[in-house]
Amino acid sequence: MAHLSPQHDVAIAEVIFYSFAFLTAIFLALQHGFGKSAGWYLVVLFTLIRLLGAAMYLATLQDPTNISLYIGAATLQSAGVTAIIMVQVAFLGKCVGLATHENVIGRDGQKTEEEGKASIAQVSTGRLRVVQLLLLAGLICGIVGGTKSSQHYTDTGTFNATDLSVVGLGVTLGGFGLLVLAAAIVALKLPGLRTPMGYSDELSGMHSYKPGRPESPNEIETATAQRYDGKTRRTEARWLIIEVLVSFPFLLVRLIYSCMFIFKHDNNFSTIFGDVGYFIGMSVVMEMIVILLAEVVGLTLTPRMAEEKALKAANKQRSRWYEHIPVIGLGFRLYRKHGNKY
Repeated sequence: MAHLSPQHDVAIAEVIFYSFAFLTAIFLALQHGFGKSAGWYLVVLFTLIRLLGAAMYLATLQDPTNISLYIGAATLQSAGVTAIIMVQVAFLGKCVGLATHENVIGRDGQKTEEEGKASIAQVSTGRLRVVQLLLLAGLICGIVGGTKSSQHYTDTGTFNATDLSVVGLGVTLGGFGLLVLAAAIVALKLPGLRTPMGYSDELSGMHSYKPGRPESPNEIETATAQRYDGKTRRTEARWLIIEVLVSFPFLLVRLIYSCMFIFKHDNNFSTIFGDVGYFIGMSVVMEMIVILLAEVVGLTLTPRMAEEKALKAANKQRSRWYEHIPVIGLGFRLYRKHGNKY
């Protein structure tokens, strides 16, 4: 069994930190709904990647001659930087989802609802998905390129970046630039949000209400709106955009660390064989701060599941006993929903 090196100490710290982060991410994903909570499943994925990478590197203590363990750890390290940027794109999408149907006013306070929608639509969820696909392509290139670089080390004893690694990091840098631009646009529009006329929950993963005749009694809709009113939505949207903006400096440092190895071929910035000081200060700590920010903000958001559960409980409590009778109850519910239309 080999002795503990500084890199192994870092791996132990990562296992401890990301074990708690992984459990918290699972909790948040369950709270906000796994299927519609864009962002949280990516946080789960990133924390899992870091856990597996650290575990593989610690496994080299038992088998220090197993090159496959080093290859796996290096590949997972290269994949993580793109995954954590994808988390921020998804969070920006959540923010846009909250603000899509909001009224936006300028400094003169005269912008109409249509103008507000048009201005915030500059960063649509569809365009953000394009950025996600771009980053996904960079992620795939990074994984394949990292595998080939590690295999080249096995054959020659030198660890150099391949063309695919260069392309993958270049695509990731492009996606990061688009993310910064999109976040700047949203941040400039967000402070002017007025009381909403309803909002899109496509990416927010939260229960929404829209204008028009409610499907439940008026008092239930009012209670739901009071629990989760426009002010709450605007506050949550602002927290999300603040988290995205604050994470940018840390992500930039992390990207610079990758660029120094991929583009400058400086082995001091290798995640496996490089200087451990650079690795800790420019990679490990930066990623931990970003994940910590994301999960702290996530704990402040209104759980989608709690909203749906409260609404179902209110509907059940306020419904009449005869509405639970087959056929008769269905007729009453259909009349309440569509009666005024005829």
